[in-house]
Amino acid sequence: MGSEKEGSAILGLIYSISIIVTVLCAILSWDIVKPNSFWSAIGFFLLWGILSIIAHTIINIVTTIIINFFK
Repeated sequence: MGSEKEGSAILGLIYSISIIVTVLCAILSWDIVKPNSFWSAIGFFLLWGILSIIAHTIINIVTTIIINFFK
């Protein structure tokens, strides 16, 4: 029973970090592109997606290493 509580707490933490990273990537993308037209908005969304993928990949790798370290 304790294992399930720990697992759900870790899952909640991962979801929270994912939301925070997505918002931070959006803010960074907005600051870089500063969209003022249709095409710059498209560039903003593309950059946001690319940065989010990179950040989430790094987070997944770090999380996997940390979880395997404590196993």
